[in-house]
Amino acid sequence: MRKIFTLIIALFGVLTLSAQTQSTRLSISSMKDISYVTLNGRAYYLNGRDRDRAIHLNNLSSGRYLVKVYTRRNGRGGYSGYGNANNGVLLYQGYVQLRRGFHTDLFINRFGRGFLDEERIVYRSGRYVHDDDDDYYEYDDRWNQPSRQAMSASSFQQLKQTIGGQSFDQTRVNIAKQAIKDNAFTSAQAKELLELLSFEDNKLELAKMLYPVVTDRSNYIIVYDVFNFSSNKDKLADYITNYRD
Repeated sequence: MRKIFTLIIALFGVLTLSAQTQSTRLSISSMKDISYVTLNGRAYYLNGRDRDRAIHLNNLSSGRYLVKVYTRRNGRGGYSGYGNANNGVLLYQGYVQLRRGFHTDLFINRFGRGFLDEERIVYRSGRYVHDDDDDYYEYDDRWNQPSRQAMSASSFQQLKQTIGGQSFDQTRVNIAKQAIKDNAFTSAQAKELLELLSFEDNKLELAKMLYPVVTDRSNYIIVYDVFNFSSNKDKLADYITNYRD
């Protein structure tokens, strides 16, 4: 019995270590104070301390992210609290590819240039070996994901057929709006719905309505491909940046 119990404990330890090493982390640090950062339009705010120049984002999904880093609008003295998207001035933007099991580090110099590095995540005694909790404000993205289940593939295909069978763009939008009230979607499903529409204004309206009900917001960047005009992409990005659950 004792051997079985020991084996269970050992197996649990192996599974825990495996889960830890399969996580994905992003650290962003800057020579200037950071007001907030966005990943694919989703904002992460620092806690308003006097010297906030770094942030850890833990348990992110692997993939490609558009990263924007904002510094304080009026310098340190002009900061009027966190949670206000109007307080930031864009310091840096660029794409970052995050790999599962790796910690990616983005450093931004005083001129707004970014430098990337990464290394495999290693844990010792249940702690990430390069953690420095005193210097970083940390987010665990596991607790910030929508908990709803996305529409099943079969139900989604039925919805697409219904919407696609309509002659008028506005009718398609109205049916999609009804579906959004009671369902959640993946980013890929949201993109497919938007591709059924003809007019950019309708696509933008629906894209804004879909964002709160997608289950993988970190992948919502794929939706931008449905727009032909950069102005509409910018409008959607602004909406996502300022969106609050």
